[in-house]
Amino acid sequence: MRQSPRFYRSLALSSTLSMVALAGTSSSPIAGAEEIDKTVAKSCLYQNELRTTKIVDDRTILFSTHDGQTYRNTLPRQCPSLRRGSLLNYTYQNRRLCAGGMFQVLLDMGGGRQIPTLLCPLGIFVPITEDEAQDLVATTLSREGGRHNGRSERDIVRIEPAEVTAPPSPPPAVE
Repeated sequence: MRQSPRFYRSLALSSTLSMVALAGTSSSPIAGAEEIDKTVAKSCLYQNELRTTKIVDDRTILFSTHDGQTYRNTLPRQCPSLRRGSLLNYTYQNRRLCAGGMFQVLLDMGGGRQIPTLLCPLGIFVPITEDEAQDLVATTLSREGGRHNGRSERDIVRIEPAEVTAPPSPPPAVE
């Protein structure tokens, strides 16, 4: 059975388009692995990449990796018990710490005892420079200038003298 010229033209066109599409891609998926763009946010970090973490405030954690990169993780919502210097317990999935993954703040009860608090979700990992990380910490510290013993103003219970007045006497009974 003989094909029409129209069939051969469309076959040639689809073959050409396929070759153009392939030419635009990398020849190997590993070819660009040496030059990973360090300005792109990541949804996950591998456990063996992580070197240190630093809590900035109740919504921000900085993660430093062994290659010197720092990532800012802004939590989707406030984590009430998260404070600078808190101990954290992360949940890794397949040796990765991912956005949406959960962590717990461990309250130090002394004597080596820690009590886990509420679960808090992580956000995405946004790369920042070391200068940006230092500015972020410095800004937070200056904003917290009024803190006492690591507690914010809203955490402090103030005791103030109050004047107690005697309740009004009830009206005399009418008979």
